[in-house]
Amino acid sequence: MIAFLTTNPIANGGSENLWVEAAKDYAGNGQEIAAFVPDAWRESKHAQDLCIKGVKVEFFRNEVSFSRRVASRLLDGFPEWQRKVQSQGCLASHPFLMDAKLLVVNQGGLFDGSFVPGLPLLLERRKRPYILNVRSGRGLPGILPQWRRLEMRRIFEKAAGLILPTLANVQDIERELCWTPIKVHAIHSPVKNLHDEVPPWPSSRTVSFACACRYEVYEKGLDLVVEAARLLAMKSDNFSVTFYGKGPDVDYLADLIRFHGIEDKVKIAGAYQSLFQLWSQHHVYLAASRSEGLPQSLMEAMVAGRPAVVTPVGGMPDLIQIGRGGYLCDELSAAALAAAMEKCCFFPDELPSIGKIARATAMQKLSENPTKQFVEYLEELISLQSI
Repeated sequence: MIAFLTTNPIANGGSENLWVEAAKDYAGNGQEIAAFVPDAWRESKHAQDLCIKGVKVEFFRNEVSFSRRVASRLLDGFPEWQRKVQSQGCLASHPFLMDAKLLVVNQGGLFDGSFVPGLPLLLERRKRPYILNVRSGRGLPGILPQWRRLEMRRIFEKAAGLILPTLANVQDIERELCWTPIKVHAIHSPVKNLHDEVPPWPSSRTVSFACACRYEVYEKGLDLVVEAARLLAMKSDNFSVTFYGKGPDVDYLADLIRFHGIEDKVKIAGAYQSLFQLWSQHHVYLAASRSEGLPQSLMEAMVAGRPAVVTPVGGMPDLIQIGRGGYLCDELSAAALAAAMEKCCFFPDELPSIGKIARATAMQKLSENPTKQFVEYLEELISLQSI
């Protein structure tokens, strides 16, 4: 049996698609597959699809939100108490997770596994191999206690393999863990619109930016987007920004927009239903992430022929260079983001040609079938481990 486990309580995140598709592929071929997911997944489409395919789905209590991790850090000065909590976690001695011939642990962020009760102890006790599928290489802001960093480094060192969205994320791991991973494989998330028709270019002369992501203000840099919009509004009236997605910080995001008095320029639209419709209405993809792997939404926007404005974080610089598919900010700041957005507003006639370059870059660099790559990698590990 192969077991998949995710630490992410948000089931609709793009970072989950890779392992979910792989689990469904295995189950469809008659293999015994188990998936361990947080309670918040109970009503999710991913959980329903896994069950339909014959995957054994088990739920566990977990809320690895940004606020939960910050709260946990307040107790990091009491490592013995933290270890006691770990030993009481339901995952620490789960028979399926202990005995599966291969365990695939999926983390949104680098340290997420450290905050799941019982998971570090499970991986320490486990005799059979496991791999880590980490979708973002960065950790929490500030300095983590040494005991937690060493705990995660031991988990990474013991892993039979490490999957990242891009090899650029290796630098993030080196910076956070003071350790260089060796057994690394780069596989990005599946791109849903890879073979779809390219949406028509919007007819409006007002440059419309779309920011499609999870509403977690700090990690996704949504405060930087709002501040950049405020700065840009002082120079140009020829733009709008629309947020698409879901997440815990939607009320704060709305308050921030009202506080800056830019409700006429920045809107919150919620989740989108159709990529074709989304990119028929917007000219430019916008991302200001402080922590990122390689956003699925960026890849989808480029495939749709839309230029992008992004911060120099994670794997985004691998796809976006100045004049080559969009604008890469000089630094991670609202001022740099506003400057890049300003170029789009002042030279709107150049955007369609930049969008064509973005699509060509995406079609060249993105994998036709990353799920197949993922499954083949798992099979290779199983074969090498002789299990």
